[in-house]
Amino acid sequence: MTDTELFENVEIVEKKKPKRKLTEAQLNNLKKGREKMAEKRRLLKEEKAQDKHITKEDKKAVKENLKIKVEQKKEKKKQTKHQAVELAHLASLKQKRIEKVEEDKVKIQEEIRREQAVKLSKFADLRSKWVSKTETEEEYEELTEVLDKIDEETILDHSKLETTLLDIMERYKG
Repeated sequence: MTDTELFENVEIVEKKKPKRKLTEAQLNNLKKGREKMAEKRRLLKEEKAQDKHITKEDKKAVKENLKIKVEQKKEKKKQTKHQAVELAHLASLKQKRIEKVEEDKVKIQEEIRREQAVKLSKFADLRSKWVSKTETEEEYEELTEVLDKIDEETILDHSKLETTLLDIMERYKG
């Protein structure tokens, strides 16, 4: 027989350790723990049994509460939708107002420019009339020199222009 054949027929037997013997105190504590757990399991079973005995009225109340909560959520969702629509409308109104203000500003600026152009044109006409009424070169030179000194700001301010022109007329006549 070979070595391998010898070991094939051998059965391996595991030796079991003998159980440890518990002392009397340990056995008492184990018994107390088992009783305590048994009592807990019994109380849990009783609680579950009581939970199962919910009355029909309780079930209806629970269903009603759920319906109320669902309705409240729907109402809140509607309100947020309405608020979003209202806010969007408010934003569009604000945008329209801003655009109108900008348009008004542009119109006012254009109107001011037109008025200024009219005033400058009237002054140019007045200047031409006065210069054409001069009789000598000295008068012409003197008048054009004085009229050239009048700046645009004076021309655009009616009261300043009036005062300046009255002064010139007094000097010219004098």
